[in-house]
Amino acid sequence: MNPRIGISIHNVGVDYIAKHNFKRVQLCHKFSGAKEITALLKFSRKFPLKVTYHAPVFHQSDPTITYYVSDNRRLRDATFEILKTNLSMAKSLPTSEIIIHFINSNIGSPDNIKKLALKSALRLNELSREYDFPILLEYVGYNDLFYKVEDWIDIIKDYDNLGICLDVGHLYLSCQINNMDYFEELEKLLPYIKIVHLWNTRGFSDIYKYGHIPVHPSQKPSDGWIDIEKTIELIHAWDADIPLIFEPDFKYLDFKYAQEGIDWVNELVYNNTEKDRENVDTV
Repeated sequence: MNPRIGISIHNVGVDYIAKHNFKRVQLCHKFSGAKEITALLKFSRKFPLKVTYHAPVFHQSDPTITYYVSDNRRLRDATFEILKTNLSMAKSLPTSEIIIHFINSNIGSPDNIKKLALKSALRLNELSREYDFPILLEYVGYNDLFYKVEDWIDIIKDYDNLGICLDVGHLYLSCQINNMDYFEELEKLLPYIKIVHLWNTRGFSDIYKYGHIPVHPSQKPSDGWIDIEKTIELIHAWDADIPLIFEPDFKYLDFKYAQEGIDWVNELVYNNTEKDRENVDTV
């Protein structure tokens, strides 16, 4: 497996990672039992492995909800305390970066959300320096007060150790509900993307029924799917070292389907790399 490619470990486990020679995994709250973490730690000591730590993994009843932009200071402070606990835990693993959910659809107020986002970005920057991890904000556009890509860029653009995690599914769905063009918004984000989550969807009905559908070469943009190949090519052309993390659920068709998509993306990455080498050789 290309070292640039990783997968969220919760749906596949350590044995799958070893069998397919992944060099990067994503850890999230769905893989946070003591036995699971111990197995991952033991594996990482035997084999070179980078861990993308999708916080919070520990100490939060609903890890998908965070309060970095809440008007309630107590909730904001609690969110940062939970993050600090997770940053300490991440130190015990070969962690290369931290990803957080920064803004939720029902959090914030019109008067304060941008101001609090800027203040929280400053605090995140300080924690990033203290714990020596890049902290990446996963873009979601479901909050109608804070969905514009420009707003997300504004809060992190002055910090070298903060960046954006591009979740292609979240960007695509945000474009659907906010009447934006997917590739126009992707182009704006490119200078700030540090890591990518890969899955596919045609819209919210897919999400409700299947969750994150694995990417696959049969998914045609003319049928409403995200154009994954073009997405990868654009990202690779901007920065060929940006990691790509598969985030599949397996409710759509079967595991064989998902594996075909993983192999396809792996081949796309290798082919793009070979094209780069050919271009260099012909200069």
